[in-house]
Amino acid sequence: MKPSITRNVILAAVDRTAATEQIVHTAASLGRMIPGSEIHLVHVIDAGQPPGALSIPLTETMNEARVFLDDMKHRIAGQFTGRILTHLAADIPGRLIVQLAADIEADLVVVGSHDKGGIARLLLGSVSQYVVNNASCAVLVARPKKFVEVPEIEPPCPKCREVQKATGGETLWCTQHATKHPQARTHYEYPKGFAVGSMLFPSDA
Repeated sequence: MKPSITRNVILAAVDRTAATEQIVHTAASLGRMIPGSEIHLVHVIDAGQPPGALSIPLTETMNEARVFLDDMKHRIAGQFTGRILTHLAADIPGRLIVQLAADIEADLVVVGSHDKGGIARLLLGSVSQYVVNNASCAVLVARPKKFVEVPEIEPPCPKCREVQKATGGETLWCTQHATKHPQARTHYEYPKGFAVGSMLFPSDA
């Protein structure tokens, strides 16, 4: 009998910001790597805005949103061949995403962040922050690699990158930085007699 593949649900929250490109790419990449994955795309029109905040009628906004979601589904289908579903709603975005994640028993929610520098970069945005704080499953914040633009992190050493590329990742650091970084290990070594005489406590104590 062929073993069944565990269902893995990825919920990707997309909007009309630049972050959506990375959200779609991240969700598709994870979907390809994890057997049994299905990707759900959700787009929420913010119903919490004050009256008159929307410049066009809600019905027209919903129609445009459907076109947007269809386009996102088409784009992700070019990167992921599994099951893809879309969800559209007019609600409080953070609350709706968290609720939908619970309703479909999502294993992972993928959200985006503001593409800003300095201290402002630490802010995910109110929707993503709400999802991170309230979702009952893992939440992944998708953002492009921009290490050189983060002021708190030194730019990668060009020589280290050359060594990594030349050795296929077997060697991580150049001669100059080999002693600066912790050495990667695939196992742990403990001194003889480690844990001898230690006490075990019941898990429900």
